Amino acid sequence: MSFVHLHVHTEYSLLDGFCRIDGLAKRVRELGQTAVAITDHGVMYGAVDFYRACKKEGVKPIIGCEVYVATRTRFDKVNKIDGNHHLILLCKNETGYKNLIKMVSAAFTEGFYSKPRIDKQLLEQYHEGLICLSACLAGEIPQALLAGDYERAKAAALWYNDLFGPGNYYIELQDHGLAEDETVLPRLIQLARDTGIPMAATNDAHYLRREDARVQEILLCIQTGKTIQDADKMEFQTDEFYLKTTEEMYSLFSMVPEACANTARIAEQCSFDFDFGHTKIPYYKAPDGMDNQAYFEKLCWEGLERRYGPDVPEANRERLQYEIGVIRSMGYTNYYLIVFDYINFAKSQNIPVGPGRGSGAGSIAAYCVGITDIDPIRYNLIFERFNVFELEARRPGCTAGPHALSLAKHQLVAAETFDLFLDGYRGTVADRHHRDDGRNTDHDAQNRQQRAQWIAANLPKRQQKRVAKHLFTLLRRIACDHAVDAMHAAPRIGRHIRLVRHEHDGDLVGLVEIG
Repeated sequence: MSFVHLHVHTEYSLLDGFCRIDGLAKRVRELGQTAVAITDHGVMYGAVDFYRACKKEGVKPIIGCEVYVATRTRFDKVNKIDGNHHLILLCKNETGYKNLIKMVSAAFTEGFYSKPRIDKQLLEQYHEGLICLSACLAGEIPQALLAGDYERAKAAALWYNDLFGPGNYYIELQDHGLAEDETVLPRLIQLARDTGIPMAATNDAHYLRREDARVQEILLCIQTGKTIQDADKMEFQTDEFYLKTTEEMYSLFSMVPEACANTARIAEQCSFDFDFGHTKIPYYKAPDGMDNQAYFEKLCWEGLERRYGPDVPEANRERLQYEIGVIRSMGYTNYYLIVFDYINFAKSQNIPVGPGRGSGAGSIAAYCVGITDIDPIRYNLIFERFNVFELEARRPGCTAGPHALSLAKHQLVAAETFDLFLDGYRGTVADRHHRDDGRNTDHDAQNRQQRAQWIAANLPKRQQKRVAKHLFTLLRRIACDHAVDAMHAAPRIGRHIRLVRHEHDGDLVGLVEIG
């Protein structure tokens, strides 16, 4: 009897998920389960941390996302008309991972409307390598069933099944003791049997243990600007949204044990691994089908004569030949070509760029192709400063590396025109390049991750008082009642827990105990 949790929200489902990644991997191992998925709301920037934590605990990581699918298209954004449905997508392989990050990125850059939304056009384009689950009560099919429209639910299920293919689409079953679950669950089972689509049982895990439900409630209050005492606060109606044991899941779905067994089969299908420690550089397409190395060398030698005239000193030729050899052997030809390409684009659009900076200015190859405008020969700049840094970056265990190779390595684009540069370059020159490394390099994604880190660092300090707005007033009153200075109340509050229980709001007792 085996089971794998395929619907899990970590702390990267900001102010909603309370499954801390390190604790999640450890808890899965404690439960005797061999794999687990990450399916944060609309984002994937927890994937690498999740992957590493799972590997450390000997648990198989499954990379996924609970995406928001636009009710019409991702470009339709009309108030009270355009919303979204939830959908679970899991990566079977590298192709699936690349397709998923493309959709998640497009959800922010093209489909954002209250939430980052993809649409069915993106699913049609990027479904390969993915396994799809019909999601929670907010999914398209459960919503149709709640509306009493079985035929619409059936049509949607068949559409997804045809798109992803047999064995790659599952009707997702959940039961958290909600009234809606009682309505939807039997109809989902009927739908699966009518269509022949397999079922997968999940628990919409937002926290690790049942007792963590209280903390997750506080997160929701912070997210929605409410307090624990507000009657209209958003909350989960039960405390069943935790990482359940295999036995609990089979007991919950005893009428369809195959739905639990299918989760292990899905986990077996998913075999994506990150490839760390290797240089990953986008591939550049040289014009006229020319070989990239040949094109780079052509630019270098033509630039050498342009920079130094027809009678180039032999020492300069030898220096360029040496640099070309090093660049080729280290695999940085594409890097040089792409930097050349976007610097050339910036100059053609009258976007200010600097003459060069840092160790990159010591490269005569960069000078010849037009990346820099500083003559390294005239100013006695050595290429080895750039080269040795890169060689050191290849040393095992060194945290420096190819991520340091950026626009700033060779050039500075004026900050006030950087967005203009990015927008123009993405839409023209960048279309010629293929990102074979499968990474999301969207700078907006980096900003979102930095924002997540800021929230993680600052919200506990800023929001705890607001969520439990009269907790500290209560503590002060307890201290005064017992002739204890308020400043010393916190260390001694344990002895007053019984008093709080008998005389004050039970919600505050829970907050004291959580604290």
